[in-house]
Formats: sequence, C-alpha cells, structure tokens
Amino acid sequence: MPKEVKLKKYEEVLAAALKFTDDDLAMNAAGRLSKTQVAALHRRRTIGAVMIGGLCVTVAFFLLIGTVGATASLGPILLAMLVFMAFALAVGALPAVRITRDLKMGVQVAEGRVELDTTPAQNSASYRVKVDGRKFNVQKRAFLAFKNGDPYRIYYAPNTKMILSAEWLRDDNPFIETDEEVDTDAVEERPYAGEVLKRRRSDDGT
Repeated sequence: MPKEVKLKKYEEVLAAALKFTDDDLAMNAAGRLSKTQVAALHRRRTIGAVMIGGLCVTVAFFLLIGTVGATASLGPILLAMLVFMAFALAVGALPAVRITRDLKMGVQVAEGRVELDTTPAQNSASYRVKVDGRKFNVQKRAFLAFKNGDPYRIYYAPNTKMILSAEWLRDDNPFIETDEEVDTDAVEERPYAGEVLKRRRSDDGT
C-alpha cells in the first residue's frame, strides 16, 4: 500500500477514535474551539446539571416519604436532607465550573512522544495517554488509536483535560524511509523529523 494511503488511513482512524473532523483540527490549531466542540461542552455541562438535580429531587422525595407518619421530630431529617443536597450541588458544580472555564480559555497544546498507560480492574479498566508531562483519561478506542512512543501534538481543554483533537507528527517508520524524504521543509513542518535525520546520519557515520 502506498505511503500516503497508509498515512491518510491512520489519520482517519485517529480522528474517528477521538471524534474530531478536519475543521475541528484546523480551529484547534488556530487556538480556538470549533462550533461543534463548543456545543458538545455546553451539552456536557447541561447533562451534568440535570443528573445532579435529578439525584437531589429523588433523594428528597424518598426522605419525605420516609417521614410520613413518623413520630420523631422532623428537624434532624430535614437537616440531613439539606446537608446532602448542599454536598451534591457542590460536587456537581465542579465539573460545570471546569467546563465554563474551558469555554472561556479555549484550547491548550501538548506536544511530545506519547506514553500509553492502563490500569486494569475487575470489570473494566482505565486508559491514559501521557505526553509532555500531562495525563489524559481516554476511552479504550482512543487509547488503541495512539502509537506508543510516537510523537503527537494534542489539543485539549485545559480544565476538564478533554482531548479535542490530535496530530500525529509521523515518526520514521513506516512513512519516512530515506534521507531525501526528510528534507528542510519536512524538518520545519515536523520538528521530530530532524531527530530522525540526525539519528540516521549518526548510525551511518555521516
């Protein structure tokens, strides 16, 4: 299979796993969120608020049902209800605050060689992508789309640590095969290409 076809296919796999488009990537490279990403963050914030609100209402309902016919004072029960609701709202507000900050701050960039890490559990596992001293929790599909040890440029939301899009910076194999391919333009566009060229010349004694 031609190199360009293989490259395009892998980039499509990476984009599908992280759920971004070429337009999203272009906007992120310019330091901005795309309209689709803004809508997704708003939706995520709304869903979180609805879930917390629903939990508070459900707990309050069952506590009230439990007090029907109770001979004891309602004071302690109402106090417990208020404490729980305050705690739930405080915990639920943290993700909403982070998302709001992400909407204001825009996009951050991390660049370097990726280190993949997973922590197995009894019924599931957690997956992390580490790059440039930062850790990102990802789904399994996204985890498998990254090439361990290869260089990437990752665009992310700084507070929620959500990966928005990513660029593979094309390590030497299998797409850079000769010194001629690692020319001046390639080094300028892809900083890691320079490392490949230096390594090859050192091995060859040139």
